[in-house]
Amino acid sequence: MNRLLVILGLTMLAGACSSTQTSRSVLPETATSVTYTPSAGSAFDRLQAADILALIDGTLSNDAWVFSVVSMSEVDLLRRPVVRIALSDQNAVVEAMNALQSALMSVDVWGVLEISGPDSTSFGTIGLASFEPIELPPPVASGEEFSKWLDQAFGSGSPAPEDWVAHVTSTGFAESLPTGYTSVLTVQTDLPWDADGRRIANEIAQAIAAGSLSFAVSFTIYYADTGYEFSGAIEPPFTFGFDIDDFMKAAEEFIEGSEVATQVGETFTDAVCAAPAAIIPGEEFTCTAVDGKGRIWDFTVVVESSYMFLVVGALPQGGYGPIDFARAAEKYIEGSDVASQAATTFTSASCAPPAQATPGEGFTCTAVDANGATWDFSVVVQSAKDAALGLGFLIVSGAPRV
Repeated sequence: MNRLLVILGLTMLAGACSSTQTSRSVLPETATSVTYTPSAGSAFDRLQAADILALIDGTLSNDAWVFSVVSMSEVDLLRRPVVRIALSDQNAVVEAMNALQSALMSVDVWGVLEISGPDSTSFGTIGLASFEPIELPPPVASGEEFSKWLDQAFGSGSPAPEDWVAHVTSTGFAESLPTGYTSVLTVQTDLPWDADGRRIANEIAQAIAAGSLSFAVSFTIYYADTGYEFSGAIEPPFTFGFDIDDFMKAAEEFIEGSEVATQVGETFTDAVCAAPAAIIPGEEFTCTAVDGKGRIWDFTVVVESSYMFLVVGALPQGGYGPIDFARAAEKYIEGSDVASQAATTFTSASCAPPAQATPGEGFTCTAVDANGATWDFSVVVQSAKDAALGLGFLIVSGAPRV
């Protein structure tokens, strides 16, 4: 069976020293007013420190950043499972984030990596589960109200209070600041200007992003130590992987693309995919598309992970016809498999379509080898309703004309 593997752009967030972390996702992100936890029976587990330690002791053991790990712990942040990693080398933060996100692609876990150096913190999302939204309080309309929103969303008024909220002493709004930022949410804190204080300020910035604020486009977080602050643009909150609509759209675009056209020997338009029940490994969904002759094809797609799917089946409705077998055989004869067996390459392949697209039906082809000699091929239909990409036929003989 010939299968097409498709990798979606993985949502990856990497940190900047003086602003909130920005998305490098291939697919567009939008702000949301909910956070997520896995639904019951999810195929994905919470990210744990043990997952990271297994990589550090295994495939990543020789990475340079590993030797700067100071500590590792598990916490909840914005109601998400977080593995917090402290590094002694600020320059190693990006290297560590990229290595861990890449290594965790094939592991069915979800959560957040929080990697801190002495000066700043980066956040990166891992995986995608079937999510159930947990409603956050409605967005507020003023800076003064934001401290109350924080308390209800993540502090003492929330279902799962988080310690960092207590460091916020007040919030407000400024039309502009001497630093050049405008429409600024201002946040006063009791944080010291040290590594822990800078890490918590980055966490507050992520909470600001989750607030979906309409009145502010930037923020400034003030430390208790006079003269120190952390400012940046308010970005969309970090998100996990891709949702059902993303997978449907990606599959439709892929079916209409060049790779499927090359494999199947047809170009497709008007691809439409039905929604998968959930984004979990093994979940199937179906798509249809129209080829250049106006025939409707059925495609079977399987979710491989939070960022990958496989197109495992392509079949014209009613099965393949005689002309499909002729075209497929021509392409195959001109390909590398036949060339390696015959010890020569072929061009100008031409096949007479079989009388019927039924198993056992024979048909003939001709092609020209690298020396200009014409070859005759005998081909037999094996399957006319093979759901796999590629037709079921067998080349039973091939020889140059005498």
